[in-house]
Amino acid sequence: MKFKGHESFYIRRGWLYKGLKHVRKREDIFLAKDAMEELGLGSNMIKSLRYWLQTTGLTKEVSEGGRRIQHLTHLGEIIWQHDPYIEEIGTLWLLHLEMASNQELATSWYEFFNEFSMQEFQKEDFVRFIQRKTEAAESSLGSDFDCLMSTYIPRSLLKGKIDPESNMECPMGNLQLIGYASAKEKIYRRQTLNGNSVPECIFMACLIREAKGRKEISLQEILSGRQDNPGVGRMCQMDLVAMLEVLYSLEKRKALKVVRTAGLDVVRLSDYQEPLEWVSRYYQELSGEG
Repeated sequence: MKFKGHESFYIRRGWLYKGLKHVRKREDIFLAKDAMEELGLGSNMIKSLRYWLQTTGLTKEVSEGGRRIQHLTHLGEIIWQHDPYIEEIGTLWLLHLEMASNQELATSWYEFFNEFSMQEFQKEDFVRFIQRKTEAAESSLGSDFDCLMSTYIPRSLLKGKIDPESNMECPMGNLQLIGYASAKEKIYRRQTLNGNSVPECIFMACLIREAKGRKEISLQEILSGRQDNPGVGRMCQMDLVAMLEVLYSLEKRKALKVVRTAGLDVVRLSDYQEPLEWVSRYYQELSGEG
């Protein structure tokens, strides 16, 4: 479990591009003496960017020759090639799903999108929920909640005076996963999305990963997940109708078959496929190559 790895900074627009660009040039950039000068960020922001690159699955940090370095993952390489500025909605969904399934580095994100079930909630509700599972300081849990809300709620919806230092949009707000039930009382609400919200190729990539080599997976598991295996439908905040909409679209592509006869409610995947093949297909279709 990890809490407050973000140093209280949510992902700013342009940060991930900046991080990827510098990691490609210099694998030890985050521990370099001139990191602040090179990145144009303060020391805590650098720690935050270092954390977010790993949490979103764009980079992996390893020890090499007694020093900590980062390198781009296969996912990071694909995104750098096709969408380095992190602008496409499919890219944002990929990064969201990486965070929401990352129990080790983004524990609060994992708990919020996979375990915490309240549709309308306040900060105290989530903090109390997490406190039942960890001895982490209440201040750290509260900081995680604030960062999580700032990640997904568009800045245009925030009320009151905004600190100029933090008045920067997080691109994840475009996913429209969280809004306000009452901004005045700071009551938040999950938004239930429709089947057109998540690009088919991105949904398929995450479904293959969820299946973990299985050829068959139940609709209930996709919708709700199971212990230690997040459900892509749940992380995308879809109900059954919305989830079936995207699954039937994928069935038309012959990527899978939805079976709802003879008492079965399962999805049967076609011949073995790699998740990243579907990620690449998403970008190829965007460019008209698919």
